[in-house]
Amino acid sequence: MNSSFSLPRIVILAAGQGSRLGSLAAGGPKCLMPVGGEALLVRTLRQLLTQGFNDIAVVVGYQAASVSKAVQAVSTEIRCVENPQYATDTNIRSLLLGLENSDSAALIIEADIAFDDAAIEVMSTTARGTNSAWFTNGLFNPGQFGGILRADAHRRLLDLRYVPAYDARFVAYHKLIGAVFAGAGETPTFRQLMRTAAAETTGQYYMMPWCDHLSVLPAIAVDLAHCRTATFNTPTDYWRCEALFAPSRPVAV
Repeated sequence: MNSSFSLPRIVILAAGQGSRLGSLAAGGPKCLMPVGGEALLVRTLRQLLTQGFNDIAVVVGYQAASVSKAVQAVSTEIRCVENPQYATDTNIRSLLLGLENSDSAALIIEADIAFDDAAIEVMSTTARGTNSAWFTNGLFNPGQFGGILRADAHRRLLDLRYVPAYDARFVAYHKLIGAVFAGAGETPTFRQLMRTAAAETTGQYYMMPWCDHLSVLPAIAVDLAHCRTATFNTPTDYWRCEALFAPSRPVAV
C-alpha cells in the first residue's frame, strides 16, 4: 500500500434488521452473522483497517448496543453513529447521519456485503482517486433486482436506476453491489440532494437522488466481478455466502 495517497473516510451502514432471514438470524443483527469464521461487520472493518483507513463511522440502529460493542472490540477509534429511526428508514437517513455534516469524500459500504481482500483492495485503490465510483458485481442477470447501471467504454456512468424485478431491456446493465465512493467533487451536491429527498420520505434508498441527478453527479463504474463478493437477504443466500467464504481447510496427508 502506498501511503503517499490520502484515504477518504469510510461510512458503513449497519442499522438494518435483516428480517427476511427469519429464525436464521436468531433475533440478532444481520451484520453480525458469521461469514468466513467471523462476524460479517467485524470482517469488513478488519479488512479496511488493513488497507490503512483510519476515519471510519458505522451507522447503527437495530440492536445498536450489540453492534457498537462488536465495533469497539475491533478498534476504539471507530465511531458509532446511531439512527434511532432505523425501522422507518430504508437507508437514506442512515447515510446522512454517517456523513456527519461533512462534505469530504467518503467510501460508503452497506454492512450486509462480504468482500474478499481483492475486492477491498480495488475499492481502496478507487477511493484514492478523484472520480466518484459505483461498484458492481457483473452483468444484471435474470432473477436479480435492485440497483443497476450502464456505463460507456470509458466506464463513465450513463444511467443509474433501481428496478424492482428483472427486465430484459436492461441486459447490458451491471448489478450494483452496495458500495459507492462519493468523491470530494460530488459529495456536497449529493448531501444536499439527499437532504431534500429525505425531507419528503426516508423510505427510499440513498442512491435515488444520484439516479435523478446524473448530470450534476458524474461517476465511473468499477466492476468487482473478478473478486469474491456476496450479500444475503434469505437463508438460501446466506448459506451460499457462507460456502463462498468458508475458511480453507488443510488437505489431509
